[in-house]
Amino acid sequence: MKEQLTERRPPVRLRSGQALGCCPAWAKHGGKADTHHEGFTMTNQDLIRSFEIDAVPEASFHHADHVRLAFAYLSEFPVLHALEKFASALKRFASARGKTQLYNETITCAYFFLIHERMARCQGANWEEFAYKNPDLLIWKDGILTRYYRESTLKTDLARNIFVLPDKCLGE
Repeated sequence: MKEQLTERRPPVRLRSGQALGCCPAWAKHGGKADTHHEGFTMTNQDLIRSFEIDAVPEASFHHADHVRLAFAYLSEFPVLHALEKFASALKRFASARGKTQLYNETITCAYFFLIHERMARCQGANWEEFAYKNPDLLIWKDGILTRYYRESTLKTDLARNIFVLPDKCLGE
């Protein structure tokens, strides 16, 4: 049944290009051919390893790629261990490029736990199925966090350095 659903669905296309594991820039670092996409895909383990050894070109790492990487960590590790590894890897990535100011603990944690919740709702879904069912998580500008946070809150030093609880009512 799962295979039939996958076959009928069109390949997922993202605004910022294809997500991690489907882009040729990543493929040369251990990607495998994927018959479901016109590009390449990588296993969760390959994806994590490539990111942790800094084999990811900065120009090919966009918001949807962050979501794909978080999905990979959550697929491979218990949630808190996955968050620790993911956040540490993102900080190293930013630091290696001299852009430590871009890391935001609140955004990282909020998206991470939204992804975790959605994965629980899509039990056993692979990345393609998950992305197809959760396109709102793949949008950066005016994305899902605008439901929960004021923009001014997310731009604070406090939000960059520690997780800040949502400050916007759902009904606003």
